[in-house]
Amino acid sequence: MTMRLRAVFTTILICCSGPAFSEGLSLGVKGGVNFANVTFEKTDAAKAKWLPVAGVFVTLPPTLGISLQPEVLYSQKGASLGAGQASVILDYLEVPVLARRSMTVFGHRLYFAGGPSIALRLRARTRVVFDDVTEEIDTSDDVSRFDVGVAAGGGVEFGSLVFDARYTFGLTDIDKDKAADAKSRNRVLSLTGGWRF
Repeated sequence: MTMRLRAVFTTILICCSGPAFSEGLSLGVKGGVNFANVTFEKTDAAKAKWLPVAGVFVTLPPTLGISLQPEVLYSQKGASLGAGQASVILDYLEVPVLARRSMTVFGHRLYFAGGPSIALRLRARTRVVFDDVTEEIDTSDDVSRFDVGVAAGGGVEFGSLVFDARYTFGLTDIDKDKAADAKSRNRVLSLTGGWRF
């Protein structure tokens, strides 16, 4: 984990500790996998790829039945290319801000959530595997610094355990070459499990 990510997580922990919990806020950690893809207009060369996601979340007290849940996530996105020997891997610091509606069904707490998600690109690279040799090429200069999307999904809570599934629909053309006819956008299905303190 980079020093930048550690600083962000530490700041959230400090800000949300102590008196905050007595006012109804709750803090949690989560981790899981992204089933990620990048859509390239006018071609279907890319295929979805499993990549990690992890971070922290804070749930604010509900107002009129709606809670606000901001998150800070380290999220890898990307895609496999061609026959799978090459792939694009994009590392993001992602901040979804979700409106959340909860309900109890058969004794289990269910919720639905949705809202905007802003991501800062930390690194971008192309990985090629050839004859058991892996080569990585940094492509950060070719990928937009920011990505904006819309996330929607839901989950279930068993006590302190939280299981979540969501889809993030990227709105930004992440290819810096705006002269190109084809646009590239992130598409990610995230499956996570977490613990609410």
